[in-house]
Amino acid sequence: MLAEEFSRRGYGLVPWGEPADVVVINTCTVTQRTDACSRQAVRRAVREWPRAFVAVVGCYAQLAAESLAAIPGVDVVLGADAKFRLFDYLDAGRKRPKPAVLTAEPGRQFVAPCPGNPAPRTRAFLKVQDGCDARCSFCTVPLARGPARSATVEDVLTRAAELAGRGHKELVLTGVHVGVYGRDLGAGTDLAALLELLCAELPNVRFRLSSLECTEVTPRLVQVIAQHRQVCRHFHIPLQSGSDLILNSMRRPYTAQEFATCVAELRGAFPEASIGTDVIVGYPGETESDFQATLDLLNAADVTYLHVFPYSKRPNTLAAELPGEVPAPLKQARAAALRRLSNEKRGAFAARFVGKTLWVLLERQAEGYALGLSDNYLRVRVPTANRYFRSFMALVQIEQMSEDGCLVGRMTATHRPEEEDLLFNRHADTPRVSACA
Repeated sequence: MLAEEFSRRGYGLVPWGEPADVVVINTCTVTQRTDACSRQAVRRAVREWPRAFVAVVGCYAQLAAESLAAIPGVDVVLGADAKFRLFDYLDAGRKRPKPAVLTAEPGRQFVAPCPGNPAPRTRAFLKVQDGCDARCSFCTVPLARGPARSATVEDVLTRAAELAGRGHKELVLTGVHVGVYGRDLGAGTDLAALLELLCAELPNVRFRLSSLECTEVTPRLVQVIAQHRQVCRHFHIPLQSGSDLILNSMRRPYTAQEFATCVAELRGAFPEASIGTDVIVGYPGETESDFQATLDLLNAADVTYLHVFPYSKRPNTLAAELPGEVPAPLKQARAAALRRLSNEKRGAFAARFVGKTLWVLLERQAEGYALGLSDNYLRVRVPTANRYFRSFMALVQIEQMSEDGCLVGRMTATHRPEEEDLLFNRHADTPRVSACA
């Protein structure tokens, strides 16, 4: 969204790492590592481009504004909602004698000034929700992003239509807690209803859902997805732990069995769906039996892949005060075991589709191949005989799986977007802005 607003104001966008007049670092604070990466990016910006106007925005900026503002060369630090006020401080890109800091607590109004995605991409992110009312013991996101709030249905439909008009063939519905979409908008408005409207309004676009809690996968949502083939058969359902003792300490709203039941029901309804999950290892007090419960559950569950995170102590969270810290080498060993399991499951799932056909959105070209993603989240490579394919929805007959796990096939049908993406133009004589997210 910020990049699009820069484009509207006459700036040219350049890749991160190239010289720029304005540098924007959009920060994350999910883990200690992301905090460190954010600080590293800021220090690199002020070191390599000392004359550039440096703006630090986002979640880490919300929670650590003063320490970021103390880095010499930073011009403005703006928090989660305040980042959209960047242009009030820009002043033609001139350096400020003292950094401006604005980190007002996020309110209850959803803020999304424009659709975003000005870059030449085939897939676009459609933000429909922000904030979180959950209070998981390990998470700082509610502190950084504020209470749960939803975009209005009218706003979502308008931005979705604009993105589709730019040639985006897939829209990913995103938010901090997408599954609670609509709870603040009144009766009858929820994620299932929104998805149904989007499918009706944009029948030539496919939609992908981001992360959902198992408690939010309702029969109505499953019914809507089953009725609309343009909704991707791809679900991401966080687990975090297979131990009910750990889940309870984490303040997660489900049991391990409820997660397993949800996965089984989704697999029954959508046999070819990709089902991913998140897992945290090394949470305070996690014993060997707790970890084994996680390993056993995920071995048995028909999930496709795992995102594995060693526990990271976050300030101002309940978990940060808990005893029973797990040694770092043990956390790494447990994470490695789950990542091996993830690789096995991912490979076994992909192998199921050799000999079958998949609808694939072709996104880029490389070495005589078009590369894309199927609706069920599989990487697919298609020989193109030097013909350029981008933003094509192709029906691909899968013939083999390569050593790197990518499926390889041949096109049997294609569908070209009705409108070309017109956002490639760059102007060398305009100010340049670089962004790091």
